Amino acid sequence: MAVLEIRIPTEAPKRVSLPLGRTVLGRHPSCDISLVVPQLSGKHIRFVHRSSGLWAEDLRSKNGSTRAGSQLAGETRLQVGDALTLGGTVEVEVVELSPGEGMRRTLREARQLVAVEHPELAQRLASLADELAAEAIVQNWVQPYVAEVSAAGSPREQLQVLVEAASEQARAEAWALSWLDGTGLSRRYTTLVHAGGAVEVEQPGALPPGLADQVMLSTTVMERVVGSGHPFWSAAANRDEEVAHAHSVVKHNLVSVGCVPLGRHAALYVTHDEPGHFDAITIDRIEALCRASAHLFRPPPADPPTSSSPLIEGMVGESRLVHELCAEARGWAPMPLNLLILGERGTGKTHLAKALHALSGRTGPFVHCDCPTHLTGELSRSALFGHVKGAFTGAMEDRTGFAEESAGGTLFLDEIGELPDEAQSRLLLLLQERTFRPVGSTRDVPFTGRIIAATNRPLDTLRDSGVMRPDLLDRLAEVQLRVPSLRERPGDIPALARHFLERESTMFFEQNLIPPREISHGAMQLLCSRPPEGNVRALRSQIVRAMGKAIRQNARTLEPHHLEADLVQAPVTVGNFKDLVEAYERQLLAHALDQTRGNQRAAAELLGLSNSAWHRVRKRTGFDV
Repeated sequence: MAVLEIRIPTEAPKRVSLPLGRTVLGRHPSCDISLVVPQLSGKHIRFVHRSSGLWAEDLRSKNGSTRAGSQLAGETRLQVGDALTLGGTVEVEVVELSPGEGMRRTLREARQLVAVEHPELAQRLASLADELAAEAIVQNWVQPYVAEVSAAGSPREQLQVLVEAASEQARAEAWALSWLDGTGLSRRYTTLVHAGGAVEVEQPGALPPGLADQVMLSTTVMERVVGSGHPFWSAAANRDEEVAHAHSVVKHNLVSVGCVPLGRHAALYVTHDEPGHFDAITIDRIEALCRASAHLFRPPPADPPTSSSPLIEGMVGESRLVHELCAEARGWAPMPLNLLILGERGTGKTHLAKALHALSGRTGPFVHCDCPTHLTGELSRSALFGHVKGAFTGAMEDRTGFAEESAGGTLFLDEIGELPDEAQSRLLLLLQERTFRPVGSTRDVPFTGRIIAATNRPLDTLRDSGVMRPDLLDRLAEVQLRVPSLRERPGDIPALARHFLERESTMFFEQNLIPPREISHGAMQLLCSRPPEGNVRALRSQIVRAMGKAIRQNARTLEPHHLEADLVQAPVTVGNFKDLVEAYERQLLAHALDQTRGNQRAAAELLGLSNSAWHRVRKRTGFDV
């Protein structure tokens, strides 16, 4: 049996049981699970419940389906505790998943029918029935413990019941650890419990050094397990190449080790000093217990953003320019005016457009249209307005266009400066009349969306060069917002770099790789001294490539040599002489500090500076130690 819990904002959660076979969820009334939510597509996602498990597949929906922030690709297997976000709004979590007696009975009957003519197939069916029977035994063992865990009061008490059950079953030391974020990367632990109740920590922050020395568990293993979503078992961790280097494994000479995720925010850990202590039955039971209990250990929902918050969703930084942009966006978002977003490539125009839609209060979807891709060529009119069946050769069925898909929501026209003349005329007519007619249709359809456009070209260039019609520009630019480049806000680079380091770690965790946790002072100074021409997008690429290099070297900190060679050795560009010299001086100071492990006096000696000269240069260049 598979049970899903569906959570829709402003509505009470509800649970639905999935039968064996296919179940389609979407907005259309014909769906097996029909939800009246504008952000969902007509047929949004398909669940496939088989005897061997549960799978989900996004049906090419407009607003997507994600798990742990990653878009679903093809059929994706789900486990208990997995949570999906559909259309950015609806949350669906797997809360129960177990084989049924009906499937085992079917297998037994099928085996009897083919036993004479197909003995090999009959043997395989018998094996499947035995596997399901074994799984049922495990589930029967798990259910009483899950009920006891659920009945406990606070999350700490639930963790306590869980680790005591695991310790009893495994005949081993057991721990459970929970944290605030999804990967544990920042080590902001909130609760740590031991089967004996000897250690309890209920304070956000890293484990105190004295306590960390007492705890016989490897946080490296736990963070990897929660990040990847896969259990880890080792019969001899101290000789296992994957984890033998971990600090706690070496310090405590850990031998038999098991770690199982409890969703994305907690993990159970068991250890024993005998090699190969955990047998297959124990492993199956503990993993089943964690899968069935995972939904209990979600962090409380974050407080909704308020108008007093300086930043809006998708924007990162502390500079005055970013705060002013966010304040402008908040003010204009609810108004029924068209907006034009200006800014260089890679500055985050699409993120700003999505934030404006989220802040607008509009109930319809956010529809992204890339003008150079979708609104050029012979079929651009069909792409914008849609068409009816038989309107032209190849029109085998009705198709909605971008204008209709964005009904009640936002139509985002990206790279509007690349729009050909014919498409500009159609768009101008849409803005003037607020109606459109699908190709081949005889009826007009009202346009109820709001248009946000974006371009990387200066507005004066678009107007003076004749690339765009002035009357169309006037319609689109009722409100103008400009996203600053990184060159204009270099002080935001540290916050952006740390943001990307944290966010992109999930990608590596899912491949069972341990990414670096932090960026060294020297690497950060190097990034700040050379803002990339590709702005925020290019900075993210630099961080991701550097993370890959650090992983290959088994490094836990990003250092200057992990950054791209062209960044480290880039030629000096023409610009303000004083700024360029100060940037190079900051780079020298940073490298000297890295060479001397942060010792300022030694760094000054390395550069041939007196202590007072070191501090004068540091103060003059704004170098922050």
